[in-house]
Amino acid sequence: MREQVKMLTAELHRMGATEALITYHQDSRANQDTGVAVYFSRGVADKFGWQDALEIDNPAPTVAEIDEAFKKKALPHHPDRGGDIKIFQQLNEHRRAAIAWVRGEHTKEHELVIACDKFKEQRWNVAAIRLAIHAFRQLDRVGIPNILERTFRGLRTALPAQASTEVSHEPVTA
Repeated sequence: MREQVKMLTAELHRMGATEALITYHQDSRANQDTGVAVYFSRGVADKFGWQDALEIDNPAPTVAEIDEAFKKKALPHHPDRGGDIKIFQQLNEHRRAAIAWVRGEHTKEHELVIACDKFKEQRWNVAAIRLAIHAFRQLDRVGIPNILERTFRGLRTALPAQASTEVSHEPVTA
C-alpha cells in the first residue's frame, strides 16, 4: 500500500494540494471495511498570515505580544469607534490563529475529500482514488470550469468523532 500512497501523493501534488490526510482502518476491521478517504486542501497554505496582518516580526511571540499587536492594529477599526467591522473581525481571526499557533492548538482544515470503498483491498481503493484525481485533472485541463471543487465539495463529509481510535490518519505532504 505504501507505493500506492506514494503515487497518490504525487497526483495530489500535481493537482495543487497543499496538505492531505489519508484515513483508513488499520485494525482487525481493515478486512471488513476497506474504505479509504483522502481529505485535502488546494491553493496556497497561509499558515502564518497572522504575522503580516498583525505586523509581528517575532517567529515565536508570546500571547501578550500578540494581544498588544492586535490592540494596536484593531483599535482604529473597532466598531464602537466607527471603524470597519470586517477589518476588525479579520484582525480578530488573525489574533486567534496566532494564539492557537503559539499554544500548539492550530488545526489543519481540509475542505475537500474523495473516498472509495469499492474494492476488497485498501491499496486498490487508494489506487482508485489516485486514478479518479488524475481523471478530474484531465477534465479540468480541457476546460470544464471548477469541476474539481464541485466534485470534491460534493463528497465532503466530516470525520467521525471516534476517528482517532478507529481510523488510521496518515498525514501527507503533497
